Amino acid sequence: MYIHLDGLKEEYRLKVQLHLCGGANPAEMAKSDFLEEYINVSLSDAQFIQNYTYGDEKYLDPAVQMGYKQACAVLAMLAKYDGKKAVEAEFSMPVPEFYDTIITYIRKNRIPVPTSYTKLRERVRAYKAFGPSVVISSHYGNQRSKKVRDEVSEALLLSMIAHHNQFEDTTVSEKYNDYVKSRDLRGANGQLLTITAQTVGLYRKNHDKEVHAGRYGKESFYNKYNPVIHRSQTGGPLYLVNCDDNDLDLFFIKEKMRDGKRYLDYYHRIKLYVIFDSYNGYPLGYAFGDTISLDVVYHAYRNAIEHIRQLTGGYYLYHQVVTDRWSTKALKPWLESHAHFTPISLGNKRSNKAESNFSSRWHKVLKLFKGYSGHNITAQKRIDRDALMAEKKDFYPVEQAPQVVEAFINAIRQQINAQTGKQLQAEWLEAFKALPEADRKALSDGQRLEVFGITRQQHNEITNKGIQFAIDGEKYMYMPAMEDYMKHVGRRGRVVYDPNNAESIMWISDDEKVKIMANAVDRIPMTLHEMQPGDRIRLNSKMADKKKMAMLPENAKADRMAILERERLDSESLLQAGVLVKEVKQAAEQRALAPFDANNEPDIYERLYDQQNDVMLKSDNQDDDN
Repeated sequence: MYIHLDGLKEEYRLKVQLHLCGGANPAEMAKSDFLEEYINVSLSDAQFIQNYTYGDEKYLDPAVQMGYKQACAVLAMLAKYDGKKAVEAEFSMPVPEFYDTIITYIRKNRIPVPTSYTKLRERVRAYKAFGPSVVISSHYGNQRSKKVRDEVSEALLLSMIAHHNQFEDTTVSEKYNDYVKSRDLRGANGQLLTITAQTVGLYRKNHDKEVHAGRYGKESFYNKYNPVIHRSQTGGPLYLVNCDDNDLDLFFIKEKMRDGKRYLDYYHRIKLYVIFDSYNGYPLGYAFGDTISLDVVYHAYRNAIEHIRQLTGGYYLYHQVVTDRWSTKALKPWLESHAHFTPISLGNKRSNKAESNFSSRWHKVLKLFKGYSGHNITAQKRIDRDALMAEKKDFYPVEQAPQVVEAFINAIRQQINAQTGKQLQAEWLEAFKALPEADRKALSDGQRLEVFGITRQQHNEITNKGIQFAIDGEKYMYMPAMEDYMKHVGRRGRVVYDPNNAESIMWISDDEKVKIMANAVDRIPMTLHEMQPGDRIRLNSKMADKKKMAMLPENAKADRMAILERERLDSESLLQAGVLVKEVKQAAEQRALAPFDANNEPDIYERLYDQQNDVMLKSDNQDDDN
């Protein structure tokens, strides 16, 4: 249902503007919305911002990183379309109007780049010369009916036809004729210029391009009239992935509560989120839940990365992601951090090839499972409720959903591609092996954990036993590299882990300025009898590390003493300055109690002077504050 914004009360317009438009004027937002598809941060710029450090290995705050990435995306777009010819060819508008639109977009999204034309141009030139570092602060016939003779009458008639309530032709003709009568619009022969329902129908058909969007919605207009851009088939695996959600057409049995009583819902359905490789429609990863959430989406991508490792033996990234606009604001920065993100234009579902995968081949496999919601469909495409009632006790319990969904996805992966005659999985793997090395985006363990890892909320200290924590009652132990261990032992931070791979973790300090990797503890057999080839070498290496750590205090002391000796400083003398040590005090007391001998009695200043440490001793009568 569509509601005209200007037709709302002022208080409701303000609420729409606040909650749906972030406080911005909807008209201004619409004016610059088309820029979204042009403004995308490059992977190199994103990595530069993520890896940028200052001071003592300090990383930029995540919020600052996001702003700088947006700034790079804007500058990169302006650098690409630089000059009058480029702007007019791509955007069909003069340069001043183009920059006004850009500045509106910048202000709306609070992007940290100048909003004056002159300074913005200067920043673009700097970006072209020096790259992303410049963003870091130092501080849019039917011929006229003979009875519809003027533009006002035609505009009124078309507006009535375009109304979102989709009024029938008879209703439109009646309302239009009321207008004609009220204005006493007559022809040359003196007759009223009234029209029939047939005339309205002709107008509706002949002006469909003009009224279709208002009558049936922008999405319907786009799918019917917007020209299709024909593209070639994706040339290789992981060049492009398409993602979308699907209400899985299987019923599960789930125990629920109603009015304080338990009952069985035999028609519970789950939502599936799937990542397809557009090369051949191969499902790389998936996740499911009662609803689609950010956690479900993240889990689907983790599942895809792990499946790629299972197939290829290594972790590899996709180059580009195409997905719908579900939670774009939250997902865009994350997706852009590791791939080129291309959100589908609003209402342009046909651009998402993932939807085409939920078609006949999808349902061909689903029909093999119990609880298929399309079984026993009548000719009128209505579910036969009697048949479902008879079979419902055989539906899968929702607790078995993980196994059922896994079996279903694996069955899809084993399908035969009708165009090539090859199994989807085998076809995908064969094409991957043929990829040039330069086209494979290998993913290091650190990158994998930083992008796809889960951050534990609990703090973990690096101790002499390493990094220890438990997940669902299962204990895990990890040890950083010796160099990192010696620098950071005793510090607290958070652990980032991959639920699909427990071989390594990332440890991030509480101030998020230190990131180190740690591998699962490599246990050495307790007894010689259990030793295997290579165990002795590993043990010797660990013993050498222990010795290196044991020498740390002495080595540190030697380094300090060398520095102090060079500067002719004695820390012990400075610490004991003005303090009467025990031995000196006892000697002074003995001299004071001994019989007086004028020949051997030292001068009073000699008595209070410590020649060894070159300091005056503190007398018993001196106040502590002196």
